[in-house]
Amino acid sequence: MKIAYIGGSWSSNIGNSFYNIGTDLFLKKIGSTDHVFIPEVPQWASPNVNNDFDPIGYLDVDLVIFTGPCLNLKIEGIYKKTFDLLQKRKIPIAFLSAGMSIYDAGEAMQVRTFLDRYKPSFIFTRDDHTATFLKAAGIANVHKGICMSFYLNEGPKYPELAMGEYVVLKFDEEEPVIHGDEFSGFSTEKRTWRNRNAYPERINGLEVVRTRNDSITAGAKYIYSRNNSYHSDLPFGYLTILKNAKYVLSERVHTCAASIVLGSAAQYIPHSTRSLEKRVSLFEKIGLKGITSKPCKIDSIVLDKEKNKLEAMVKESFQK
Repeated sequence: MKIAYIGGSWSSNIGNSFYNIGTDLFLKKIGSTDHVFIPEVPQWASPNVNNDFDPIGYLDVDLVIFTGPCLNLKIEGIYKKTFDLLQKRKIPIAFLSAGMSIYDAGEAMQVRTFLDRYKPSFIFTRDDHTATFLKAAGIANVHKGICMSFYLNEGPKYPELAMGEYVVLKFDEEEPVIHGDEFSGFSTEKRTWRNRNAYPERINGLEVVRTRNDSITAGAKYIYSRNNSYHSDLPFGYLTILKNAKYVLSERVHTCAASIVLGSAAQYIPHSTRSLEKRVSLFEKIGLKGITSKPCKIDSIVLDKEKNKLEAMVKESFQK
């Protein structure tokens, strides 16, 4: 079976690359020998684009798989042209590591209204809440899965860093003031004008490294405005930094997911509007409900159990 899986937008959100790489590793693990990664349509970043050429709709494959939190209110505006092209050519579509954004019945019903035209071969979600809402909306072939970023540990071994212990901070527009420790957990407070530029170089004696997910278009002055910042349009430096951290504090789910699956500890700290959505629910499936309270490490036994279940179900879906 020839498979194309869709992802991308790494330069504007490096976290996408973590589950894109994981998808490749997952497909290899379940025996796929003929799959290819194809970048997303531009409507993901620019909804009003009209003059683009869409190669996805013309791919000479047997199945096109879409990944990530694409089951949301924007799905028709992003994918209608692509799905129409694929449907006209009788190329089936499917979803892996799929998530929602708002996580409510209205969003699920709008997704159903759109997907009813195309009848996906299968939808494996990245968290149980997405599956529950989609099933309640009457969408067929929905299964509970896990995030593909949890397959990062089954790929290349990222190098060690010859430096002392450090903590990684990853926050978007404004880094909060951080209190606490790795044993009792960390809490935050918003910065005021008094401390708006006081970004710590150490937390509890550990050097601070800051990873930045910003688009390069934000400009170097902004991206490197805080000390010890790291930025790239490729994922491999990020994964090396996260793997070697003693612990990671972040409001980004995929920063935390990559950290824990590569052996570090992480605490998910909601701070921005985006982080207050229910994205954190992808950790519940692997037994890490406490990740919002203190830095947690992954339970490899629980993770392997969920991986084995997912692999068996996807293999079965490929045979239908």
